[in-house]
Amino acid sequence: LNEDGETAKNLPEALLHICYSNELGAFGSFYPSLDLFDRSDIDRLLRQLLRQGETRLAGCDSPQGDVQLRQEISRRVSKRGCIIADGEVIVGNTGMSCFDMCLNAFTKPGDTVLVESPSYFPMLAGLNRKSLSMVEIYSHPRFGINPEQFLHLVRSNSVRVALLMGSHHYPTGVTYSEQTMRRVVEIARQHQVLILENDMFSDLNYRGSRQPSFKQHDPSDIVVQFGSFMASLPPAYGLGWIIAGTHTRRLMTHQYTHGLNSGDGIVQRAIATFLAVRSQDRHLRRLRGTLAARMQRGLELIAQHFPSECVVSPPAGGFMCWVRGPLSFDATSALLQAIESDFSFLPGPIFSIEASFRNFVALNFSFPWTAQNETYLAKLGEMMHRSVGR
Repeated sequence: LNEDGETAKNLPEALLHICYSNELGAFGSFYPSLDLFDRSDIDRLLRQLLRQGETRLAGCDSPQGDVQLRQEISRRVSKRGCIIADGEVIVGNTGMSCFDMCLNAFTKPGDTVLVESPSYFPMLAGLNRKSLSMVEIYSHPRFGINPEQFLHLVRSNSVRVALLMGSHHYPTGVTYSEQTMRRVVEIARQHQVLILENDMFSDLNYRGSRQPSFKQHDPSDIVVQFGSFMASLPPAYGLGWIIAGTHTRRLMTHQYTHGLNSGDGIVQRAIATFLAVRSQDRHLRRLRGTLAARMQRGLELIAQHFPSECVVSPPAGGFMCWVRGPLSFDATSALLQAIESDFSFLPGPIFSIEASFRNFVALNFSFPWTAQNETYLAKLGEMMHRSVGR
């Protein structure tokens, strides 16, 4: 039921209900569980900065974003093999606002954009609002995209921009091999296709190893990367950023002419201070361990409750689990039934511009495994079992 007491009748209504409901939570939530984040340290830093006053915080009011935060982002990106200057970083209010800025700056109506399938569905919503032609490339839940298919699609469709997510892909959790990333960047450079790399979940690797990125294999600025703190810091501090390189002036011009801004400079300085004192490093170690344990428990419960026809590829990081249900299972219809039973999940069709993946579900496993959550996952398994029996 929505807040007016009415049952969700279709998929858009169901997704809206999931977004605004405090009761449905867990598997259908778009964001990580709030219990993962302790905001006391960063809140304390923000209070200290507010007492100092903005006039004493040199560089925090730059249109490009607080200079110290840009330095910290630059330092962290360099650990992954991307040597960039802080002047090549642009800070934004959210990761998605950074994506929109890039899309608006680098495309015009009628351009062809290549997107992964499945793909991070908020990006698909952004694309649908613009007059762009879209071409899908399949992203395998274990191997990612095929570089040779990428080459074929680029050659045959005059692709202007490719939207790719190679590190902890959402919703599959796969991280592409460095060989795949290197080859895709080489093809993009040869055919002058700009890669917009979604790097929003790269911090959430379970093993703590350095995550590869398309950007690290990019000697000619054919890759523009955008990221966010939305999955690694409390929601109030989930700012985004762009690694713009030689495209910085173009993006800044777009930002200025469209009346955009980089957000609150003092909040940015608080984040920069939090990163500088290594509090974030300790937090990330705890976060990764918790997410890995919760994902493992979720995989065990799937093996226990879901039909044998289901296929799951254990993710390398992140918090989403991508499950292929039985061929007879209709994820959208099942979601409407699940909401009536007070739980939710994300159905496969929302991750594709063609509404593919009819029998797939994406499950957010970042939440604590309470007895109730385990019961809800078992109910989803029962729905799949019933679909096999029909």
